[in-house]
Amino acid sequence: MAEKKTHKKILFCASAASHIINFHNIYFEYLTGMGFEIHTAAGINIGDNSDIKLLKSQKNFVLDFDKSKKYYRNIKTVLALAKIIRREKYDIVSTHSTLAGLIGRLAVMLARNQKIIVIHTSHGYLFNDDKNVKSSLMIFIEKFLSLRTDALFVMNGEDRQIAEKYKLCRKTENIRHINGMGINAEKLKSDKSNCAELKKYKIPENKKHFLCVGEFSKRKNQKNIIYAFSRFIHGLPDNLYNTYHLVFIGDGKLFDECGKLCKTLGITGHVTFCGYVGETSAFYQFLAYCVVSASEFEGLPFNIMESLYYGKPVIASNVKGHKDLISDGVNGYLYKYNNPVQLSELFGKITDADIYADLRENARLDEKYYFDNVKKYILNCYGNIHS
Repeated sequence: MAEKKTHKKILFCASAASHIINFHNIYFEYLTGMGFEIHTAAGINIGDNSDIKLLKSQKNFVLDFDKSKKYYRNIKTVLALAKIIRREKYDIVSTHSTLAGLIGRLAVMLARNQKIIVIHTSHGYLFNDDKNVKSSLMIFIEKFLSLRTDALFVMNGEDRQIAEKYKLCRKTENIRHINGMGINAEKLKSDKSNCAELKKYKIPENKKHFLCVGEFSKRKNQKNIIYAFSRFIHGLPDNLYNTYHLVFIGDGKLFDECGKLCKTLGITGHVTFCGYVGETSAFYQFLAYCVVSASEFEGLPFNIMESLYYGKPVIASNVKGHKDLISDGVNGYLYKYNNPVQLSELFGKITDADIYADLRENARLDEKYYFDNVKKYILNCYGNIHS
């Protein structure tokens, strides 16, 4: 006899609807089957409601999440969300990433409903345990928010150490280390018909392409890659000068600035900016020679996992998240964050045919990161969180 389902209401809170679509939509079908009624509270791009239509939840609330440094602008959002939480009487509130984690947990505090279970998922803390002023302030804030954090999900070893050391959850035993949100291997299986998608970006053929995927931002640090690639290109002999090409996927505040930097450095002909791309699998599978990342912080980056899934080596900054996936000299290389000279040297090193062959042979994604394996653990946590 099937176990009787108990109706529970759960609110997923994120600063962007696209975040929920990319990482959590896939879970909603399973959670609904477990007896959850799912609502979302998220921000959208100004004048664009298309993301909201893609959410696979029963009810959606559009809120204004201000990511500027003027954090006081989010006070209205906290108050509005607290009102929704009081009215809807949720059993669980699930918050995601830094800004939504702050707003969501403050709203739960204001709602004054002690029966609500709060699950916060850190998709990468934006600080290290390095005792500087910024890190100390952010740890203090997370410590305060831990008063209303019943379970905490972290995605890399360093974040787990920080969470346990500073007790960033009500109960230390409820700090859970998850292997990301899961790579959907079935979705990534494709054939050469996807190559047609690449042609519209007019990327030069018959070259070895270094691929960088991500929003153009200070944290993703694309400028570091551009400086390093320029140094690498200008140091090549004439017969190799046109062999290598850099491809960027993504948009963001620093998109135009990075384009201007390439022009200043004289490498415009060696770099392609594709802008936002909805489906990137073909780029990893059929285009990438090597994937590059220069981030300051990461949780457990999808772009690195997808690269390894397709057997492509990675050059990445030696920061948390990257270190959990890349073994230096085995399936890629790690370099000191914000060091374009070292990165440039690694561009050169990975072009050695024998070294590249060895790295590619070891570039594989452990199945523990696959969606089916991650899903079992996460759904079990949601299902048993009341006990």
